[in-house]
Amino acid sequence: GVQCAAVNVICELARKNPKNYISLAPVLFKMLTNSSNNWMLIKVIKLFGALMPEEPRLCKKLVDPLTNIIHSTNAMSLLYESINTLITGVPDHLPPYNSLHRNSTSCSTTRTRTSNTWDCWHSARS
Repeated sequence: GVQCAAVNVICELARKNPKNYISLAPVLFKMLTNSSNNWMLIKVIKLFGALMPEEPRLCKKLVDPLTNIIHSTNAMSLLYESINTLITGVPDHLPPYNSLHRNSTSCSTTRTRTSNTWDCWHSARS
């Protein structure tokens, strides 16, 4: 309850001035890796998306947890936010294409916001 409300407020405030919230990265990372609350995970992932341009070291740190979420979640909204954050925030730190897409070798390797990329990620989960 309280944790979710705090994450929601911080997520909204970080849109305006993300630098003020970089110091929360260790706590947020713990939430990302330990929480099973999809709603809170979505908010934490969005918050990391706002923080990554301010602290580039976060990019490398987030690849594994976000990739794990992509491969394990059945929640499409959580899957979308994880993919969106990886595509927009950490493209230079992504592991090789085939390690992210275990079951798919036929789709484009382009890491841009296109329906083809979404289809590729989605087909890898099927």
